[in-house]
Amino acid sequence: TDSEVHYAINALEALSMVYQNNYDIIITDLTMPELNGMIIAEKVKNMNKNLITVIMTGWIEEIPEKNKKYVDYI
Repeated sequence: TDSEVHYAINALEALSMVYQNNYDIIITDLTMPELNGMIIAEKVKNMNKNLITVIMTGWIEEIPEKNKKYVDYI
């Protein structure tokens, strides 16, 4: 199968890309300028609940339990 990797230089660009493309998985950092990874995960899941979301972080304790429902893997 063919695979492509796309990247964004900031969170707002990433969200724009998600709105315009049909991705299988989104990988994001928790801490970023503009929007954090939890906000991105929530927006992505509200748009497509089947889209796999992965948050990479060294600060797992910073993720409130109530927000973990938007993330498939941490």
